[in-house]
Amino acid sequence: MMTFQFSVRPYPGEPIGGLDYGDIVCSGDLGTAASNGDPDMGMMIFFSLQELLDGVREFIGSRRLRFDFHASDSRFRLTFLRTRGGGYEVTGPTGKVGTTDEEELIRSLRDAAERIAELFTPESGYTEDYLTSLSRFQAFADSIAK
Repeated sequence: MMTFQFSVRPYPGEPIGGLDYGDIVCSGDLGTAASNGDPDMGMMIFFSLQELLDGVREFIGSRRLRFDFHASDSRFRLTFLRTRGGGYEVTGPTGKVGTTDEEELIRSLRDAAERIAELFTPESGYTEDYLTSLSRFQAFADSIAK
């Protein structure tokens, strides 16, 4: 089982927006890759998630064997490897996180991305690019599920 959790490090008194820092936690059957707990691993969360969603979508839709995700303004990274049999292996900064199938990978990313988007308010700034990326990923997930 592979899960993703995305969180924001909000500034007190400010609405959550596209320039905020935050964290990614990816958990699997072999371990966890997490950016929280290390100041150098925190990232510009919405820019990073846009890169993650677009990168995974393009990777799954391609014939490439590997996708390397590097978070914006951070040392955090994840590597996605296509395995024999149609699965995916995810590795983080400290080693293997686990293996998963296409449906679970897409679903877990989409669900976490939708949950963090719920934090936006009308006052949130710089959110359009992230919401566009999320919309493309949702459409991709729907097309794969058919």
